[in-house]
Amino acid sequence: MTALYAARKTFEFMIYLWGLPEVEDPDARARALAEAGFTVVDADEASIDTVSKDGLKAMVRDPSATTVARLKGHRDLWGYHLGDEPYPEEAFQPVAEKRRELSAIDPDP
Repeated sequence: MTALYAARKTFEFMIYLWGLPEVEDPDARARALAEAGFTVVDADEASIDTVSKDGLKAMVRDPSATTVARLKGHRDLWGYHLGDEPYPEEAFQPVAEKRRELSAIDPDP
């Protein structure tokens, strides 16, 4: 947290929702999530602008290098989700390799 604060000169407390509720209207869903106090939600490249209208940031899951290159510097991108609780330990290496690959494209999402 100290390095993040030093780099960005701000402190951000993320409240993240794992997955998204099934709501047909994406604008209504984003509005409801923001009103519920969430600050970061799962989003894909096409839905970042929808969630940002309500002040939400996007967590993009399993991005490709091409997607990361297109999203680099997007003001409403919070970060990339590369996996959850990799196990067994052999699963760590592919996640680390993916992080290095994407960090070379976008070092500060």
